[in-house]
Amino acid sequence: MAIDATLVVGESNASSSLTTTAQTTTNGRKFALCVSWDAGQTITGGVPSDSKSNTWSALGSQQADGNGSLLRWFITTTSLGGSSHTFTVAFSGTAYPTVSVYELTDAGDVDIQTQSQDSGG
Repeated sequence: MAIDATLVVGESNASSSLTTTAQTTTNGRKFALCVSWDAGQTITGGVPSDSKSNTWSALGSQQADGNGSLLRWFITTTSLGGSSHTFTVAFSGTAYPTVSVYELTDAGDVDIQTQSQDSGG
């Protein structure tokens, strides 16, 4: 079965945390979040959070982009959506984060250990 991913929201700022604007999401679907940030900072609590109290797990390990930034994927293990849904990532200091959140259809169980990185141009 194929997994469909729909971009819910993508935002960035120049601070120590980023909370997205409120979105309407579908209850019963999982969410994936990709975040990039300044490598000199760490994610507070190790994972993002959201306003629907989903449980988040890291996918694989964080990756360095070679330009002083880190990138990490997270996925929910619960499937709580609805109106006024926001997503938050907090950092140890000013991290200049960029966050993209995806709503997943037909995700089922996702292998949170397998990962690869394309370093080609």
